[in-house]
Parts: sequence; C-alpha cells; structure tokens
Amino acid sequence: MPQGNHSTIQLDLGSNINLALKPQHYARAYAELRCNFGERSIIPDISVFTWERIPRDRNGKV
Repeated sequence: MPQGNHSTIQLDLGSNINLALKPQHYARAYAELRCNFGERSIIPDISVFTWERIPRDRNGKV
C-alpha cells in the first residue's frame, strides 16, 4: 500500500508535468489511469499522453 511520500511524489510529478506541457497542448499527465493493451490492463501511478493521443469520446471529452 503506497504511503504519504509516494502520494506526494505522484501528485507533484503529475502537477508539474501538466503545468509545463498542458497549456501548449503538448501532453497531459493522469494519475491511476487504467490502460488496456489487448487482454492486459495496467494502472500506472502516472500516465503521460501526447495531446493527440489523449483518449476521447465522440464529443471530445476525456
């Protein structure tokens, strides 16, 4: 079970990635996002998607 230090690093890293890359639409970080690869699913602490690869529905919502 992750502890406070793990959560702090995860949140700070994701926030800093988003501060640097999100305003210019380069990329965006997500925490605890389920990623499916065929029959396999993983849930990494941080996922970073380039802007054009952010999964969206038909209405453009994440």
